[in-house]
Amino acid sequence: MELAFQAPIPAALGGEMARNRGVGSQVVVACQMQKELQMDREHVKGAADKVKGAVKEAAGKVTGDTKLETEGKIDKAKGAAHNAVGDAKDAVRKATD
Repeated sequence: MELAFQAPIPAALGGEMARNRGVGSQVVVACQMQKELQMDREHVKGAADKVKGAVKEAAGKVTGDTKLETEGKIDKAKGAAHNAVGDAKDAVRKATD
């Protein structure tokens, strides 16, 4: 006897109701959630670099340390690059799903 039930899928995975059946569907949902986590890694790296860069840049301005200020600008640019990579990966994953 097979039991079927309706289960909400998290908004990050489309926010739709899905018809789940047994363990197989749980594996699919777990794989989809893993993909979502992978997508976020680049964005998290980007945000961290942007914050680090903003702090360095501000500290460099306050202290008059142009080297520190430049390092901050570089870190902010790295953060923007990580975000762009994350966005590109998101687009590829969505296109292949």
